[in-house]
Amino acid sequence: MSETSDVVKFIDRTLGDMTTRPGFWGPLPGVELQVLRLLEIRLLLVVPHTNSDDTSEVARAYWESLARDFPGSDAVSLRTRVNDDVDAFSNWLSEFCAEQRREQDQRANQPRIASLRLQPRASVPRPRPYNGSFPHNDQRVARGESRLPR
Repeated sequence: MSETSDVVKFIDRTLGDMTTRPGFWGPLPGVELQVLRLLEIRLLLVVPHTNSDDTSEVARAYWESLARDFPGSDAVSLRTRVNDDVDAFSNWLSEFCAEQRREQDQRANQPRIASLRLQPRASVPRPRPYNGSFPHNDQRVARGESRLPR
């Protein structure tokens, strides 16, 4: 078993514990932030081609889920949106974590397809088209030299 899978299992156990007993881990806003950070770390470990400079996709998914599940609420934190109800907080956060783990695990098994878009830059001169002769022949012709067969 690899060290990475051990860390992922540890993160999954910790996330499960944090969503089951959030009061043990501190105030609810702190638990909310810890869960998001653990999901970001899990993303980096599980999906190898994730850019470590941009792990904001977990936060984006979090805010989108909050907006979807609590329409019309402009509160910032989950705690405020559930009116400090620990059970509602725990249930919603647990469902979000399960959803994120499923998505991350699915992405881990997908092959990465690289696509390149090539565009010539205006500042880089384009090479001359190949005219069928070698460069040294072009140089000799330019100097007026040639070799005639004997």
